[in-house]
Amino acid sequence: MTKHELNVRVSQHLKIANNIPCYEKRNQVSPIHRAIAKYGIQNFSIDELESYTSHEDMCEGERFYIDKFDSMNRKAGYNLCPGGEGVVHTEEISQKKREAMYKLSAEGKLPQSKLTSKQVLEIKELIIIGKMTNREIATKYKISYGHVSAIQKNKTHKRILKNTPVLEHGKDGWYQTGFKNRDGTKNVNSKFTDEDVKTIKNRYTNGDAINDIAKDYGVVRQTISRLINNKSYN
Repeated sequence: MTKHELNVRVSQHLKIANNIPCYEKRNQVSPIHRAIAKYGIQNFSIDELESYTSHEDMCEGERFYIDKFDSMNRKAGYNLCPGGEGVVHTEEISQKKREAMYKLSAEGKLPQSKLTSKQVLEIKELIIIGKMTNREIATKYKISYGHVSAIQKNKTHKRILKNTPVLEHGKDGWYQTGFKNRDGTKNVNSKFTDEDVKTIKNRYTNGDAINDIAKDYGVVRQTISRLINNKSYN
């Protein structure tokens, strides 16, 4: 570990120690962080015991000093493993951590999660039925206008919105574009079949007006325009 790496590691520890509640929800708080938070960084000293030219030697040195100072013993230190490569997580443990994070996020319990899964779907429904404007929705749920806009286009909360339509705005209000969902699957609310798409493009090529095509299919002009210009139903 270089001097720079040492400083980075210390900064990371301080960042977590200064915001225990936040990182605790992410399962990233260890005994050293709690100790720094309790006693203050001023009561710790940071010393470089040795320098190494290779990563392998550094790992071996870490194992040596953890064993020498018995720092896995809670009365003597704060290490959680014998050293070398840190705590090794199996894929099963990693998957459980991911699932726990998804659950906390869906329930709105993470600091960056302002909405629960239910609220996200409520907002999408309000947009679809046109009961409220985006700004009214933003005010009601205490989020930004941009956040509402991202929900309407499935650009956020993707796990929650993956089976809902991607929406765009035209002069006659919201309409479904027929875009694929963000996970790559076909939008279950797509307006046209593959055969419809071919027919529409052929009609336009043969001289039919976009407005006439839109009227025949019961959609707004923009929907046909986006289709013809390969901005949807690619």
